[in-house]
Amino acid sequence: MVASGIQNLGSATNPYLYVCASATGITNTACSAIVPPTPDPNALSRGDAVFVVFSLGKNAATTSPGGPDELANQSIYPRYVSKTDSEVAGNEYDDLMTWASRYTVIGRLVSAGQLP
Repeated sequence: MVASGIQNLGSATNPYLYVCASATGITNTACSAIVPPTPDPNALSRGDAVFVVFSLGKNAATTSPGGPDELANQSIYPRYVSKTDSEVAGNEYDDLMTWASRYTVIGRLVSAGQLP
């Protein structure tokens, strides 16, 4: 990490993962088609999440895949949806998720003495 440097931990021009508030309006590579520097109200992270850990929840074992927000978490694209549980028909969501932005990771690496 010390050799790689902070500048190589993702940025707007070199994004990692996007975490979105819903699947509404998401694209294959972002939470919406809004172009920075305009803030995207659907983006919980703006391509700066360095990891996402999630579980598909208890309904993953059923034949019903859930709503569009759950389906987004099952795609091959680098964007995920994190929100509170929902039992609304057609928009079910019970996935569990945690993630960290590059700023959180950088702060922890600095605190641990692994980055200047």
